[in-house]
Amino acid sequence: MILTLFVGQSQAQSVLGNSPISRFGLGDLIPEQNVRSLGMGMTGIANPDPDFVNLMNPALLTFHKMVNLEVGLSYIAKDLSDVNTTYKSRGGGISYLSFTFPLTNRLVSNLSIMPLSSVDYSVRFSEKNYFGDGRNFNKVLSGSGGLNKVNFNLGYNITRRWSIGLAPSLIFGNINNDVTYGVITPNASGEPFVITNNNYNIFDATGRAGFNYRVPLDTLDKHFLSIGGFAELGRNLNGNLLGRIEYLPSSFTTAFRLTDTVASGSVKATYPAAFGFGISYSKLLSYTLTADMQYRLFEGSTFGEQRAPYRNSLMIGVGGEWTPNAYSKNYLGICTYRGGLNYTQQPLVLGGSQLNDYSVSLGITAPMVRKEAKFTRPYISTALVIGQRGSVAANGISEYYIKACLGITLNDATWFKRYKHD
Repeated sequence: MILTLFVGQSQAQSVLGNSPISRFGLGDLIPEQNVRSLGMGMTGIANPDPDFVNLMNPALLTFHKMVNLEVGLSYIAKDLSDVNTTYKSRGGGISYLSFTFPLTNRLVSNLSIMPLSSVDYSVRFSEKNYFGDGRNFNKVLSGSGGLNKVNFNLGYNITRRWSIGLAPSLIFGNINNDVTYGVITPNASGEPFVITNNNYNIFDATGRAGFNYRVPLDTLDKHFLSIGGFAELGRNLNGNLLGRIEYLPSSFTTAFRLTDTVASGSVKATYPAAFGFGISYSKLLSYTLTADMQYRLFEGSTFGEQRAPYRNSLMIGVGGEWTPNAYSKNYLGICTYRGGLNYTQQPLVLGGSQLNDYSVSLGITAPMVRKEAKFTRPYISTALVIGQRGSVAANGISEYYIKACLGITLNDATWFKRYKHD
């Protein structure tokens, strides 16, 4: 049921909204982060927390001593501009589902599912009086769909300070790319037009491994330094391609639509390797400062027979969080407040240079306090990310976006307890 929900979401509505940038390769890759990380400049590789799942580094699962269920939702609003026009785009949906389950005192498991990429675009090319007789030639590129990812994570505590993690993953989804060729006469009468459709079904596996080293900086175990990293396997994903061509004698009637299959068989799509490194400094139940760097090897990526105009991608983020007084009777005092900055050098090359993405983020976590709570530590978290990707001057296109995220976290320490009835 959960898999069906994610597949339906990727086909019905884009998580990231319409973007011409998503027509290359696997589409727009979506960062694997929860709401807490998004509120801190998309950081978290070395930032453990016993109450919130970490989707970036499986080694940090070892800090969970309770059963944890977390779900994230997101909504994005964008203004896209080129040299001639500006238009608006909206998108949203489920950003992740996660279930964490301690197996022993040292071994913790996690199952999570999230969208991995989003494809949603429509680009029109038009040339007036193309044939010299007043008729215009139109070409429309459009696409939809995306990929999802299921992670089977394990974290293991080697010692009190060292932990490692392994995350084998399944990648699956469907991507549709259409090209419509048409002729429009000055009096808008119908002319023959052709639609080519390439449908890609992807299903394959990958994985990542991570480590974390956390050391106390005082004898009271209140201040900690944490260093972590991960490496993700890059490979050519296996899939199937079904290519079709449709011919309509008139663009204003479908009564004589002719369809023919022109391609069918296996296909390869590059999923780029990645590695990341992070460091954090924290005071227990008070504040955390964190910084991350990620590098992904996009260069040389192919999708079927197409080579995407990609270079390697770099992401740098800094962030922090602060809880005024974890023991306060004032509700605002026990909330956690977050902020961060992020710079991402996107892989796509337009206008001779890569797109730059700059963003600032804010977040807050509020505990759900009840006298008779069914869960030990339930939370509601929010994050707001405001940024710009690309530049009209440098790339010919820019996106101004606002992304709002909501996360619900449930922790249960009574999962293994058996109650006796008199």
